Amino acid sequence: MTSFGQLFKELFRSKSKKSLQIFVIQLIAAAILAGVMTFKAIAIQGDPFFTTFHSFLFNLTRVVMWTGFIIVLGSLIGTVSDTEKINRSQTWRLVPATENTIYLSNIASSLASFAILVLLEFICGIGPMLLQYLLSGQQSMLVSFFSDMAKLGWLKWCQILAVLALIVLAIYFTVSFLNFSSQTIVDFLPHFSGKLTLTIVRVIIILLICWLGVSVTNTLLPIFNLPFELMYQGAAKLQLLSSISILVIFNLFVGAIDLLFINKSFEAKQNK
Repeated sequence: MTSFGQLFKELFRSKSKKSLQIFVIQLIAAAILAGVMTFKAIAIQGDPFFTTFHSFLFNLTRVVMWTGFIIVLGSLIGTVSDTEKINRSQTWRLVPATENTIYLSNIASSLASFAILVLLEFICGIGPMLLQYLLSGQQSMLVSFFSDMAKLGWLKWCQILAVLALIVLAIYFTVSFLNFSSQTIVDFLPHFSGKLTLTIVRVIIILLICWLGVSVTNTLLPIFNLPFELMYQGAAKLQLLSSISILVIFNLFVGAIDLLFINKSFEAKQNK
């Protein structure tokens, strides 16, 4: 019987490889774009090399931050898609492990590979600032960055990281729920099959989820807006403990339903 650790290790190796490839491509492209921006902005003749290099590091930081946001969102979509491909794969269901083990290791490996990419983006974002400080002693960018972070305090940062992690986990669970429930409903419909029927069922389920989230609970929509509020309003004004509690309950509830689906009624399909 394949253990959770063995399956997680295999899935994580595959998914993290894709994340690393994306990161390397982004880093090369960011360095090229930063170089172009630098040579356009600075007249090299008559300027010392250090001034040019200083400008390059500044531009590299900006480019990595711009592209990093897009890469992170794209990676989230990609890992969600990869997760559902494995959930739908009849081949993976042949692995000598329980359905719970396969599903949970699939989710955990996706979260881990996504977290690694986010960490790399953060390191790559502050790396040029740190190098600039080590070479010149100019602390303006680095000090400003960490002083802004320190103003919130470690407790607030733990809350922010917890909320973001729980939101990402909720996305994985919600997409799995949509996949499992819609496919299960289609399988029970007499004389109906095909992508069109599946699409219609999924649209209906999405509308029901939106209606429940907005009209009945009136809590989930503000929670999923938290990342945008963090960017535009700042974290100091947000009360995050209630959101963390709601997200924990939501993830436990939807995750339990997903496990029930994959054990009792969801059937994986061949070549999907």
